[in-house]
Amino acid sequence: MTPKIREILEWRAKYGMLEMDELEAITECLLTFNWGLNDIIVEIGSYKGRTVQMMAAVLATVGLTPKIVSIDAFDRVVPVKGMNCRGSYDQAAQNIVSAGLGKQSIIISAFSDDAVDFIPARVGFLIIDGWHDYRQCHSDLVNYTPKLLPGAHALVDDYCSRYPGVIDAVDKFAARNEAGVELAAKLNKGVILRKV
Repeated sequence: MTPKIREILEWRAKYGMLEMDELEAITECLLTFNWGLNDIIVEIGSYKGRTVQMMAAVLATVGLTPKIVSIDAFDRVVPVKGMNCRGSYDQAAQNIVSAGLGKQSIIISAFSDDAVDFIPARVGFLIIDGWHDYRQCHSDLVNYTPKLLPGAHALVDDYCSRYPGVIDAVDKFAARNEAGVELAAKLNKGVILRKV
């Protein structure tokens, strides 16, 4: 890992929400994928747009600028204590624009189930970090992993004891090898899936 990439990850880590091992895994997935011209990144659960900034900055170090689509319902989410945080559309948009990513990234303000038909089957990397229960995590896996390109990866965040529904959804999904997706790595608070 280059000093510049390490600096980017340390900047992102100070904002919390993702562990350093997750940031390192995201970086490895982004830098090892063979990006095509129309391949995209999809993030479910944008919160404040910091991960979009980080992914774009990492890819820029090797001259890549794939489009990034962030999906989040923002103010329509009713926060449940200890379950989910509600993101801020204004803050996410401001962070993305201030990073100069206005032409590289777009925010879809919608629930992920409603946005799925707008996403092409050209996903080179996927982050699932939306609602942290079994039903929604499983729905995101079923709806979005078929859009992954062969060799592409997905990070499912919050795969930990605090969110047993996420663990159950991922384990059942991966065991059935649905959508040709297999478990690639378990992290401290997340899991990496790979499209075979």
